[in-house]
Amino acid sequence: KELRTLNGHQESVFSVALSSDGKTLVSGSRDTTIKVWDFDIDSLMSKSCKWVWIYLHNPNSDVKEGDRGLCDGIGTKQ
Repeated sequence: KELRTLNGHQESVFSVALSSDGKTLVSGSRDTTIKVWDFDIDSLMSKSCKWVWIYLHNPNSDVKEGDRGLCDGIGTKQ
């Protein structure tokens, strides 16, 4: 499911970088522009990890016990 579309470049995007705090996304395009986006990775990951968490903790899944916590803490303020 597409959660967000960032429009702005006129041609293909060939590079993307995310700041260490997850609040800024920078993209570089074939159109010779660089865009700086306000971005909230915590919010995006929180939405995605809700679905993944359900799968990870499903007793009928083949997920190894050590991998069940992959989304623990994502989307929560620590």
